[in-house]
Amino acid sequence: MAIVTLDDDDLFGEDGDVPVISNTGSPIVKEIVPSKSAYESVEIVNSDKQLEKIIQYIDGEEWTVDYYLQAITKDNEIGLFDPDAPTASIQYVFIRDLILFVDTPLSQDVAQNITGTAYINANVTPNQGDAFTAELLGKRRALFTVTSVEKRNYNLNNVFLIEYRVNVFYDGNDTVLDSLREKIVKRYFYDKNFLSKNSSPLLLEDKYRQTRKIEAHIPDLTNNYFRFMLDTERNVLSVPGQEFVIVDIMLQEFLFKVVNIRDIVGANKIQRHSTIDEYMRQETIWDALAKRELDIIFRCSRKVTVVSTATFNQDIRLRDICYLGVQYVIYPSEPDVTIATLERLPTPPTIRIKSVENPYRDNKGTIENLIPVFDEESDFYVFTEAFYLYDTENMSILETLVYRYLNNEILDTTWIEYLLEDYKFWNRVQQYYYMPILMLLLRDHLDSTFSLS
Repeated sequence: MAIVTLDDDDLFGEDGDVPVISNTGSPIVKEIVPSKSAYESVEIVNSDKQLEKIIQYIDGEEWTVDYYLQAITKDNEIGLFDPDAPTASIQYVFIRDLILFVDTPLSQDVAQNITGTAYINANVTPNQGDAFTAELLGKRRALFTVTSVEKRNYNLNNVFLIEYRVNVFYDGNDTVLDSLREKIVKRYFYDKNFLSKNSSPLLLEDKYRQTRKIEAHIPDLTNNYFRFMLDTERNVLSVPGQEFVIVDIMLQEFLFKVVNIRDIVGANKIQRHSTIDEYMRQETIWDALAKRELDIIFRCSRKVTVVSTATFNQDIRLRDICYLGVQYVIYPSEPDVTIATLERLPTPPTIRIKSVENPYRDNKGTIENLIPVFDEESDFYVFTEAFYLYDTENMSILETLVYRYLNNEILDTTWIEYLLEDYKFWNRVQQYYYMPILMLLLRDHLDSTFSLS
């Protein structure tokens, strides 16, 4: 298409302000967005192409554009963008902020001959005739057309070298862009950090906004935990609100696998202990979570008690716990004695962890069955008996989410958001045990986020 001269009467609006137009044309034959895959490339609107070249690395300056990918349908042919074509004849998948890796900069030529080449590495298969918009030097806005596509291979992923040329300068006029927008059937955001997060590079617009919202909560959640649970006198993470200093070393070891210690202010001052005791090293729910192995739940220590650190005075490796002012630790009450060499179990004291209500709980409504109710009389560790018996009717939402996590299922974003909105109001003991689990679920949810077509 030749360069078109446009009037400057109308201003170009933001793409995000345009409602999604429903698809009134032919059904889309190929799946638009792939299922989650670990560092694999499953192509959008895939077509068979011969693997022509293998490249060793993707170089070039990153160029952020808004890309209009043709949605190939049964009745439509791939072709150049025609602003006068009816909506049903050609349809586009809109990808906001797609990054092109520039291979050949734009040529300095008359407008009709401004061309360039770039690589696309985004789990999409571009087509000749695709379009994209970008801002050029001098703040000029241009609509580009993809004139050729060449398939390459990079780190076992398919990437594509595209050649493009300027189609239209649309400075101050949205006539041509309105025609493009009317043909959009679905909208996505491009996430440039997808490889480091083991996620899809393309997120549906609502999922993208949800993901960014959840991601913003992680630093606050982590720092709140260390602020709520740190005994500043002894620099230990202890069960809050208790008459004595009680530490759960098994939880603590899990916690420092979940958080990035460099993100915690003053973390270098925290006294950390290791579970040298044989029974404390046996598997618990924390091992199931850390290793993501569901089977561990059915063969781990399920019940615990509170044991005085004076019990360990005979073991020089464990005496420091007592010397640091820690009076009690959480200890398995039913360990597997058939595989251990300890002569006897520590004698449990008569104290229990007491419930510590949150003074702000009444300021916010309670979401029924969101997390397990803390039961002072229960010996079950972290979760309820229903959880360990896989009694789905009596499990809380958090317990159900943990099972889904262990089964490598995608977690419901709505419930994740409810947990984030509610955790500051939990019972203090609930916070001690469930905030680290929420940290894990958040990170996994972000890492495994992908779009559904």
